[in-house]
Amino acid sequence: MAFRIGRHSHPKARPEHPDTDTPPATGIDYLRLIDEDHTQRLESRINYAALFDDSRPATGRKEVDR
Repeated sequence: MAFRIGRHSHPKARPEHPDTDTPPATGIDYLRLIDEDHTQRLESRINYAALFDDSRPATGRKEVDR
């Protein structure tokens, strides 16, 4: 005898039928709003890489004139 896995419901309960209609469009582009907010937050951060001068040596020590 095969074992059937299913959802238990009361025998007198009416069966559920999923709503196959697509919901109406709201006209709001949520993905664009999230992208704009994310971009704005990234632009307001400090760009630490731009603070360093690339012409200096990357050793972290100052060169001393002798």
